[in-house]
Amino acid sequence: MTEMAEAQKNKPFTDTQILRRNLLVAFVLVILLVALYATIPGYNFAVKDVAVRNKELMDHIETRRLNANLPELTLQQKRLFKIESYWYIDYLRESTPSDAVILLPPHSAIPDTSEFNLVYSSEWMEYFLFPRLCVSEDEKSTKPELYAKANYVAIVNGWGYDKLKYQPYKRESEAVLPIEKPKADTTAANSALKPQMLNDPSFKPKTNTQD
Repeated sequence: MTEMAEAQKNKPFTDTQILRRNLLVAFVLVILLVALYATIPGYNFAVKDVAVRNKELMDHIETRRLNANLPELTLQQKRLFKIESYWYIDYLRESTPSDAVILLPPHSAIPDTSEFNLVYSSEWMEYFLFPRLCVSEDEKSTKPELYAKANYVAIVNGWGYDKLKYQPYKRESEAVLPIEKPKADTTAANSALKPQMLNDPSFKPKTNTQD
């Protein structure tokens, strides 16, 4: 009896058994993903706003590019369309030295729009701005050492001018400025300007308002 059980245990799986097992695993994974999509906002955002929306947007832009016989988009241009705050992130990178420690605005100061959705997140911003370091105003108590080393302020929606140790020549709604007074004030000459092409409605697919 023991030998028969051992032989049955060592018997290789048939193709049918393997197929059934794989189908069962796939079914469980599908149920898990559906549950995550329905219950966790992050998964819903990743699927609808990141994956689906980005694909529709890039397909629309590519069609318009081909119809107008325009050159292929660069990686930076694609990011400008896919990530609504990328124009500001790119501005921060171009306007600060590589060793800068940038103070980001708190979540409460961010406008209730998708354009500046994650500008307050130090991890999100460092992904694009590395080797620069970022610390949010919300992290003042959790990262006090890094907060004390901040030497630039990312100004969004007018927030951040009270962090400066001087009065700038001009107060732009969006900018990035050193906390210590610089030798020359370049506020007006180096303000954050959104690329005009991002304001062109022809680059954006029409929103389907039907259910």
